[in-house]
Amino acid sequence: MGFMPMLCIQLFMESLMLECMLGGARATGGVTGPGPATTQKAYVSDTGESTSYYGLLTPDEMITGSALCTMFGFTSSGNNPNWAKFEVDGKILFWPLLTLATGIAWTTFYSKGIVFGVNGNGPQSVVAGVNQYKTITVKGRTFLIRLPSISNNYPWAAQADIKPSEWGRMMQSVDKNTNATSPDGSKWASLDLGIPGKHCMVQQLNSNQSNAMCIGYESVLTASSLGRDSGNPNVGWRPVLELVG
Repeated sequence: MGFMPMLCIQLFMESLMLECMLGGARATGGVTGPGPATTQKAYVSDTGESTSYYGLLTPDEMITGSALCTMFGFTSSGNNPNWAKFEVDGKILFWPLLTLATGIAWTTFYSKGIVFGVNGNGPQSVVAGVNQYKTITVKGRTFLIRLPSISNNYPWAAQADIKPSEWGRMMQSVDKNTNATSPDGSKWASLDLGIPGKHCMVQQLNSNQSNAMCIGYESVLTASSLGRDSGNPNVGWRPVLELVG
């Protein structure tokens, strides 16, 4: 192969890498899914982790909270919020601004396969194994549905885990009630996330796996826990929809 073709390939690969770093879509044919297609804010760390904010979608542009609850047999809280669209390390993620249902135990979410978002049982050993790769179709696109993650570790380790997690990298950037800033040192938006208020159930269990972790009652960067089988009415469902096709 001659010099010019090789140079073209190199330039193409560099351009593709740059696009991914600055908030491009996951490997889904270059499609970012419903809503805004261009990021409003983007940040890439010195070690290559990327975080971007696209903006908001209405329920009509995405899906209503009540419709999503119906899919899984949950009783809707009556919230049909807008959705925030982000990119984290090449994954396009959609988050409802409010919890969609309350009083659902972590083990119930696990039994429906919507905790970890992995093709397998996930990093747990407290309930019977259930595949955790559950997808739904919204607006003609395929989304993996799962709980948010507040730590890059499993099981839960410490409050310090939250800020570098996917939850921390996004929620602190846009929550109107926190002074915490996005990775680039600025606030990206000022959204009403219902925080402080309802707890939000997350993927992680505590260190001995007896309790499920949740977040949001006090702030976006403060976690707490309750029994993994508890259907506490103060704990809500705020699922992540991750674009996969």
